[in-house]
Amino acid sequence: MNARPTAAHLTLAVALVAAPVLMGAASLVDLSPRADDTAELLALVAESPGRWEIGRLLFLLSGIAWVAAAVGLLVVFRGRSRAGLVGAVGLLLGGAAFVPIEAAGSYLAPLATGEIARSDQVTLVTAVEASGQILAFETVHVVGLLGGMVLVAVGQLRTGVVPRWAPALLVLGLVGILAFTSGVPLAIAMGAVAASMSACAVRLVRRGGQRTPSVGRTGAAPRIEQSTA
Repeated sequence: MNARPTAAHLTLAVALVAAPVLMGAASLVDLSPRADDTAELLALVAESPGRWEIGRLLFLLSGIAWVAAAVGLLVVFRGRSRAGLVGAVGLLLGGAAFVPIEAAGSYLAPLATGEIARSDQVTLVTAVEASGQILAFETVHVVGLLGGMVLVAVGQLRTGVVPRWAPALLVLGLVGILAFTSGVPLAIAMGAVAASMSACAVRLVRRGGQRTPSVGRTGAAPRIEQSTA
C-alpha cells in the first residue's frame, strides 16, 4: 500500500528542479560574461548594482538548492548505482562550494559604486580573485557540478530509474554548459538539466510514498534492491 510522500521528499524533489532553474535564471542577469576585463566588469556593476546583486543572489540560492538536490539523488540512487551516488556527492560539493564563492562577491557592488579610484578597485578585485581559497572553491564547484552531472547521467542510464530521455537531456544540458558561458543559450542548457532532474524528482516522490513491507501477518519480506555499478 502506498502512502503520501513526506514533506522531506517533496522538498528534495522541488530542489532537484529548482537548482538548475535558478542557475539558468541567474545566467540571464549575470554581468560577468559581458565584461572583457575587471575594469569593465566594475563599470558594469557600477551602472547596474541591483542587477549584479540579483544575479549573485540567484547563484547563491542555486548552490543551496544543489545541496538539497544532491541529497534527493542520494535517496534515488541508494542501493542502485554507485556511479549515481558518487555523482550526487559531486553535485553536493559543487553546490556547497558555490555558496562561499557568491558570498565573497558581496563586496563588489559597494566597491564599484564607491569613491575609490578605478585602478585601485581593479587591484583589489584581482588580488581577491587570485587568492588560494577562492580558486579552491571555484575548482571544487566546476569539477563537482560537471563531474557530478556526468556520473548522475550514467546512473540514470544504467539503473533505469527514470525514462531514457532523462539521461539524454542531462548530457545535452552538460554539452550546452560547456559550450556557452551565459545568456539565453546557457539558460536553455540549464532547462534541459531541469527537465532531466524532474524525472528524478518524480522517482523521489514515488519512493517517498512507498511503505516498507512488513514481515508479520502478511508474511511479506522486504524487497532488497540490487546495487549496480
